[in-house]
Amino acid sequence: MAIAYPTDINDLPVTKGYHYSNTNYILAGMIAAAAGGRSYRDLVHGLIIEPLGLHSTFYESGTYPEPVIKRLAHGYFENPACADYQPADCKASWNLPLVGRDIRGSSISWAQAAGGAISSPRDVDRWVRAIFSGQLVPPKQQAEWLRMVSMKTGEPITDVSAKDKHGFSLGLGRAILGPLGPQWFYEGTTLGYRTLYVWFAEDDIAITVQTNSQPPDGTDKISDAVTALYQIVKDRSVPR
Repeated sequence: MAIAYPTDINDLPVTKGYHYSNTNYILAGMIAAAAGGRSYRDLVHGLIIEPLGLHSTFYESGTYPEPVIKRLAHGYFENPACADYQPADCKASWNLPLVGRDIRGSSISWAQAAGGAISSPRDVDRWVRAIFSGQLVPPKQQAEWLRMVSMKTGEPITDVSAKDKHGFSLGLGRAILGPLGPQWFYEGTTLGYRTLYVWFAEDDIAITVQTNSQPPDGTDKISDAVTALYQIVKDRSVPR
């Protein structure tokens, strides 16, 4: 608590409805460890990484070993925008010292259950398919996992629609992606790296794109890359 709140002043913005929170994921990891009787790190390895054969996926609660770091692409933070929890009249981001830096060797232990894993696109695809084929949890828990709230109102919804295009479940997003229609997806970001996957259920296609940068606000084109890749795959699957 002393690190999270170094002073007695708590001036975090008050939000209503839906709001993403890394803290909630970290708390969920602590609950899982208490309920499972093992560290969150051991749960991830024993229940996900090893059973699914994710040989290029790594999760440690602390600093990653040098052999893992050396396998990573160099990652660059390029976003000078003020962070979510800075005041509305913020003039300079507290992340400015990171802009332009290669952060490959920086520890991501701060993320823990909120995104502290390292993985390859192929392993992410395997993870996506395991989720939506029901390999990970029993049917009751699967239904709870996919139950959504509106990202516009925070209220429960059965599916996204033209009037309410974005929903969020337990760590999974669903949105109407233009002409591609409603699809499950998720884009995760840490300083210098991004991963986006989209699950096209009707086509049995999972597409994952990773980049080694976090660009300035408004310049993220990673979703355009997924759309282009999807069209390439669809065009090749059409009989000539």
